[in-house]
Amino acid sequence: MEEQPIGLYGRMWMENMEKNYPAKVELMMFYHRYLTVARSVNERAENYQEQLSDQYDRNNPRPTSGYEAILEWETQKKYQIDHLIMTEVVLVPVTTP
Repeated sequence: MEEQPIGLYGRMWMENMEKNYPAKVELMMFYHRYLTVARSVNERAENYQEQLSDQYDRNNPRPTSGYEAILEWETQKKYQIDHLIMTEVVLVPVTTP
């Protein structure tokens, strides 16, 4: 059976952990849970992204007047969601799935 892919957020979590918490990475690798935790982080981040997107859409309706307004709205939405996902999920040094 093929293993589930790690995903973008899981890879970013791995990069952060390897750079800033090498001892924790080594311990997780020793107990064979490093990739499992990375997949778990990715799944949580993707679920959180969906929740934040729905919340943003409710609180900030998409403009209907002009390309520039829509582009600015989508850019702000992406920046806000990415910031929250990174600070609240990806950059957190978790060691259990």
